[in-house]
Amino acid sequence: MSSFRYVGPGDVRPSGNLVALANLTVSGAGTIVAAVGGKQIVVLGYRIFTDSAMTMTWSSSVAGAIGAAMPLPVGSLLAPWRSGSYFATVAGEALVLNLSAGGHVGVEVDYMLF
Repeated sequence: MSSFRYVGPGDVRPSGNLVALANLTVSGAGTIVAAVGGKQIVVLGYRIFTDSAMTMTWSSSVAGAIGAAMPLPVGSLLAPWRSGSYFATVAGEALVLNLSAGGHVGVEVDYMLF
């Protein structure tokens, strides 16, 4: 018997980390995690799957880019969970993924609020 359980949006992993899922289909800014008053969204890992090549940039909703622009090839990109964080938003701002082109992009983010 498998111990696998589907993890859905808003679920909490056994580690205590939160999970966000999103499907984006247009270029521009797409909110992945909504802003939480007074809290930073600290990204611990992410998985991205796409059917079109494009460039992506992680952003804090008002402050702007919190990571470098990265090429996103057709297929998938994995930034596995690690003990440190990849990046964090400014407190009270949403986590946003900016895409340079349209296409289907599936996103799964492990995060915590700090």
